[in-house]
Amino acid sequence: MTTPTALHAAHPSMATWQDYLSTPIVARDRTLANHRQRCIECERTVRYLSSLQALVAQHPTGSAPQELRERILASRAAGVRVLVPEQVEAFDDERIDHESFDDHISSASPVAQHAAQPLWRTRWRVPTTIAAGIAAWTAIAFVRGTPVVEAGMISGTMTLSTVLPKAGEAVTVRYNAGALLGRPPVLRLRARIRTVHGENYNATVPVIEIATLQRTTGNEYTGRFTLPDSVVFAALAVEDTAAIAVDDLGGRAWEVMRAGPNGQPLLSALDQRNNDLMGRGWEEGLSTTRRMMRLYPDSLTAWSWLQSFESWMSLDTDSTRAEHRRAVVMFHARHRALRDISPAIIGQTFWYTRRSDSTANSYWRERLLREAPTQSFAAQERMNDIFSQQFTLRRDTISALVALETLWPDVPADRATQIASAALTLLPPPSANAADLLRWSNRLLAADSSSGAARFLAVRLLASPTWRNEGKRRLRTEIARLERGRTQLRLLGESHAEQEARLAGSQRLALAQLGRALADDGAPRAALDTLARATAAGWDVSVFSAVRETSLRVGDSATARIMSARIAVDPGTRAARRDSMQAFGASQIGAEAFAQLVRNAQRDLSTRVMAGAKRRVLPDITLRGLDGASASLRSLLAPAVTVVVFWSADCGPAVDALAEIQTATKTLAARGIRTITISEQSQPTLAMRDLLRAKGFTLPVYLDAGGSAGNAFNNWARRRCICSTLRAT
Repeated sequence: MTTPTALHAAHPSMATWQDYLSTPIVARDRTLANHRQRCIECERTVRYLSSLQALVAQHPTGSAPQELRERILASRAAGVRVLVPEQVEAFDDERIDHESFDDHISSASPVAQHAAQPLWRTRWRVPTTIAAGIAAWTAIAFVRGTPVVEAGMISGTMTLSTVLPKAGEAVTVRYNAGALLGRPPVLRLRARIRTVHGENYNATVPVIEIATLQRTTGNEYTGRFTLPDSVVFAALAVEDTAAIAVDDLGGRAWEVMRAGPNGQPLLSALDQRNNDLMGRGWEEGLSTTRRMMRLYPDSLTAWSWLQSFESWMSLDTDSTRAEHRRAVVMFHARHRALRDISPAIIGQTFWYTRRSDSTANSYWRERLLREAPTQSFAAQERMNDIFSQQFTLRRDTISALVALETLWPDVPADRATQIASAALTLLPPPSANAADLLRWSNRLLAADSSSGAARFLAVRLLASPTWRNEGKRRLRTEIARLERGRTQLRLLGESHAEQEARLAGSQRLALAQLGRALADDGAPRAALDTLARATAAGWDVSVFSAVRETSLRVGDSATARIMSARIAVDPGTRAARRDSMQAFGASQIGAEAFAQLVRNAQRDLSTRVMAGAKRRVLPDITLRGLDGASASLRSLLAPAVTVVVFWSADCGPAVDALAEIQTATKTLAARGIRTITISEQSQPTLAMRDLLRAKGFTLPVYLDAGGSAGNAFNNWARRRCICSTLRAT
């Protein structure tokens, strides 16, 4: 029987085998040689590379053709750049247990239908993941095979007969396709549709095919559709019939909103547009809210959105707070005088008054709990009371769970995830009552069927002696479900290939968790086979960490060294951990041999991260510095890797990130990588200069008047600053 040390959780990469063959036979890595003897797949790879090297050696070499040189120089002059994809994946679901649950159980969105984010959602963080793309570029001289996206290929142009259709009104579509979609006879128009009850964020919002577009002449297409009566907002994208290429206007999507008899968008349409923008466009959401305020100045929904955006974007001031206090007085008096008031209005009034008037807020809280105990905010307040009275003060977990059980029948659908998550914080798996743990886990999964929720709950069950096998079963079920990608909801703007890549990333996370569990249960062969699948593609340092840990546990030091090298080269790895990986590798096989593994890992990083890179023609945009001097974007891009950081003085998280951006820039400069920063402001202001001075930000800042640079990089008012990595080619 094969011993655990003879198993490998990760097949060596193509780059590793290339280095192996280029090394003299007497100096070749013995571990790789042993692996090659046992592994049919890798033996075939080595034979292929050997044959390829022999063919290359026979091929005559010479100077590059003059026409190729001219084409390269013309491409450079035309502004062609390669944009490195940003990769963000999170693995360690277990660390969620150590976070304070207060952020989750006491937070809520601005209007009644908004639910708090569940425990496993990735929180906003500084976009340091650009470093992975940077490392990808610095590890290779140039990229082969990245598709060139010429001007006009990124998106076509769409003209709608109206973007504000009234009930029953047909919308005529005229679409001029870019070269990305080619000229097939038929294209599909898909829509992400929202009713008045739509939730915030887009992960579960329905997407339907709403029309067929027929080619008329050239690259022009026409079609028509009528929004279903219940739909108040729709985001649109065009794709070919095989969903190979998708045009969603660079992530923005075209939009239609339901209009009222006066031709203006309904309040509910604007409300749902804000829901659609959650997590991807705060500035655009604020703009929508201001439009809402102009059209519906007496709407509590509009005022609630305004208060929330001002808070989220750090725009609240003494004057804005005074304005909201005056509005609270108005809404308090108006709604108090109503004889027939809906539970939703009671809940909204309670929520809006909480920051401005404690007396009014206490009044509406009392009415909310008495008159509308099953309303969304009432359920949240009742849950908060349970935690405050039973858990925070008394540390009485049993009584708190009993009270939550009593509350559960009254919980509306938009609070189910939040309250079930809160209950699970009281149930640490090793010591939790088994029946309680399974019941609340099932309730949470019924409320949120996402892959993140499924993994989170499976890991919690793994930690319970009673439900460990159930946890493994659920991970296997989730892995199998993700295998059937075409049966899952495909997001708007997502091609089939992109959907498969997204699901494969989730599947790798589940595989890594399952592999860890199998190793803990004494099944090394199954564990390593599972972990090999987890590391076969993608770049996720937390998966590598899990595989390394498990490999060491079962005695597979070769795989542990490969994972250590990958962790060491990941730009997000802290210096102390990187040094630890280096020390481990050197102690295992010597510093020189481990350095070779590090070089292999750098090539793997390049290959895996750059798989989604695109070459894009950037227009020659003129930017203006804070000193008033003009500079073209092309002149600012060094003939190597360049990081372009977009930020906004109106975005609190982006402002908070300035210090980290400056620190990261110093690290990048040591590698010869240049960084430029672009602010969305059109004119330099004294307030901006004071802000930069207060933050100690000394990097050059350029202003994007008119938003032309943001459009070129497809940075359109997202909720976080965007970092794009460029390579001049």
